[in-house]
Amino acid sequence: MRGDPMKNSRVLVVDDDPAIIQAYCDALKPAVPEMSSRLAHFTDDGVKSDVKGVHFNFEVETATQGSDAVAMTEQALKGDTPFAVAFIDIRMPPGMDGLETAKRIRELDERIYLVIVTAYVDRAIDEIQYALSHDALFIRKPISQDEIRQLARNACISWDRRMALHHKSRILFGDGDLDSVRLGDCVEKRLTILFTDIRGFTTLSEQMEPEEVFRFLNTFLGKMVPIIHKHGGVIDKFIGDAIMALFDGPADHAVAASVEMLQALQTDPNMPVWQASEPRIGIGLNTGIVMLGTVGSAERIQRTVIGDTVNSASRTEALTKSYQTPLIITEATYNALKNPSQFHIRFIDRIRVRGKLRPQSIYEVFDHDPKHVLHAKEVVREVHEQALSYYHMRDIEDAVELLAQCQSRLPDDVITELYLERCANYTQNGIHEGTGELEVEVLWRDAYSIGIPVVDQQHKQLLHLINQVSILVHRNEGGDLNGVLDALGHYAMEHFQTEEALMRDHNYPLFREHVEEHRRFAESYGVFREELLSKRHGKRFLLFKINLFLVDWLITHTAKSDRHMGKHLARLGVAIQ
Repeated sequence: MRGDPMKNSRVLVVDDDPAIIQAYCDALKPAVPEMSSRLAHFTDDGVKSDVKGVHFNFEVETATQGSDAVAMTEQALKGDTPFAVAFIDIRMPPGMDGLETAKRIRELDERIYLVIVTAYVDRAIDEIQYALSHDALFIRKPISQDEIRQLARNACISWDRRMALHHKSRILFGDGDLDSVRLGDCVEKRLTILFTDIRGFTTLSEQMEPEEVFRFLNTFLGKMVPIIHKHGGVIDKFIGDAIMALFDGPADHAVAASVEMLQALQTDPNMPVWQASEPRIGIGLNTGIVMLGTVGSAERIQRTVIGDTVNSASRTEALTKSYQTPLIITEATYNALKNPSQFHIRFIDRIRVRGKLRPQSIYEVFDHDPKHVLHAKEVVREVHEQALSYYHMRDIEDAVELLAQCQSRLPDDVITELYLERCANYTQNGIHEGTGELEVEVLWRDAYSIGIPVVDQQHKQLLHLINQVSILVHRNEGGDLNGVLDALGHYAMEHFQTEEALMRDHNYPLFREHVEEHRRFAESYGVFREELLSKRHGKRFLLFKINLFLVDWLITHTAKSDRHMGKHLARLGVAIQ
């Protein structure tokens, strides 16, 4: 469908009288209904509006024969441009009357909103309702232009809402029927969660009249929601000025949507929230396994997602305030990208998260930056990453030297300023604001076990090989490094084959997603191996990269994805030695 796949303003008019068809076209021309601005914004429900009223641009097509209307409906569906509503006169020329036309259109498209136009002398309403399975709206002639506009508008909004619900239901529960979803239904899926909200909205709203606040919010949401839909996302909920959205499939879709959201705000001069030089919103992304289901009561059911992945996404969005950058993604989202090179991304910090076995890395996505800033960040990106690695490895003197180089190219870079302040604080007070876990060797802990002996043993061996790599880098013993890296790569592939055989044999529901994690690791490992052997970097930086890539990936993958697989096998009562 053209534009936003969740939006539809296409109208089909079926009547054999050219004068009546023209009356419909006149009624559905772009126009402003005569109502007060207060009433307009109250009834608008997110449709584009201004202070004078409500605009709704309908795309009208007409047919004078029932057979033509059916053919047009079929063609529209093939072109992915379905009609939202059809106005059908019950009395049509011989061949195919209005009732038969409506039945045929409904058989083609169950989503279309049918409005049957009838006169008092036509056949009984009950007879027509029965013929259409009570799935149409009936209007008696004559109809005013205002009634036509309101019916079309309500039908389009109803279509939009139902499509959004269908899309959300597909994300949550697969391809099942929306109407079959029941209270308590639940599934587990791997999704990317997006949180965004407006910076300083409370202060901003206090300076506005109530109707201005809602107009402001609806305009903001009206710009953001179509972009989310365009990239395959679905809105889970609006929380005041915040949006929570879900993305199935590659994390690339969520990142692309986030970048486009920021770019869209930069190009709009009319909203106070982004009249500043930088968009004043924050977006946080996290990827992982979530529980999706229905909550509520018999009177009202709500579909939603819960779990640590959701909480981490919300916390990541909150971090955009601390780091003063509008788009931050977690290491889980970074590692889930199929094609990370299509984005401009840089490491910014490691943070401790309650309940996690390892600190988590966070990354800034800066594709939205002005061209000169984006270029400068790319030029110094490798130096910047080295500087940050030196700080985390407590090599403060070298960190300051490299940070100064970055600052000369990026004098207003907030992250560089932050680390220079941290270095000064360490020099003056001996306080290191790092996570403190970056060591040459990482010991195996019982907490890493997932309860499958063969997999646990392989995890131990992988960690042992990773430690061997770290020791060789630390000692600058490059002669044996190539052999150990080969052994690590081969053993990782052997381990992945073991896990994938277990998942395949026991119908693990997240098999495809788990295999994709393995594929991404194998792809990234090749690049990492070349970097380690290139001798372009010092050992401090390489040790940091070993921790970020090898240790973090193994432990996080073990604690999340592999443990989830282990729980699945345990529920099946599978005993594996």
